[in-house]
Amino acid sequence: MTGAIGKFSDIHDEKLQIEALKIREEQDSLSKLYNRMSARKRIEERLFTEHIAKSALISLDLDLFKHVDDQHGHMFGDALLKNIAKQIVNNIRKGDIAARIGGDEFLIFIFNQEEALIVERLFQAINLEYVGMQIALSRGWQPQQVSNRRTNERKAKCGTLVDTCSKIAADFPCLDFL
Repeated sequence: MTGAIGKFSDIHDEKLQIEALKIREEQDSLSKLYNRMSARKRIEERLFTEHIAKSALISLDLDLFKHVDDQHGHMFGDALLKNIAKQIVNNIRKGDIAARIGGDEFLIFIFNQEEALIVERLFQAINLEYVGMQIALSRGWQPQQVSNRRTNERKAKCGTLVDTCSKIAADFPCLDFL
């Protein structure tokens, strides 16, 4: 007589926990956008591996946010940040990268699109009034041409993009992570 002994284990809950941890590692917990490090990693991966003809880096910074947060409370400030994040997500394509990279600082990286059109649409779409309060927003963008003929050339262009973004970081401190 032959037989087998085995054990079945349900690992469904464990896989769900692992997935939840991965999401928490990559996302900003308040806005549900990518965090700073995750955004950088995704931008670099896309630039190194895909055919990207045009791209643009957009930065948004809420002016005097600390004052608004202090005057109206942290719950109000959190709700405002969530609202801005929602407006950003609603006005970019699924494949573009949006991140909250600081307290009131957001970064958007758009790929293969006429950047001027989406930048203008995004700037117009972000509602600068929230619960009857006017919100001031500093914004800037840097268009990029990226050649994707060979991997080494892509890496060099990505390095140029990172250097360019680092140079404009003086005007937009929220870009200092690139």
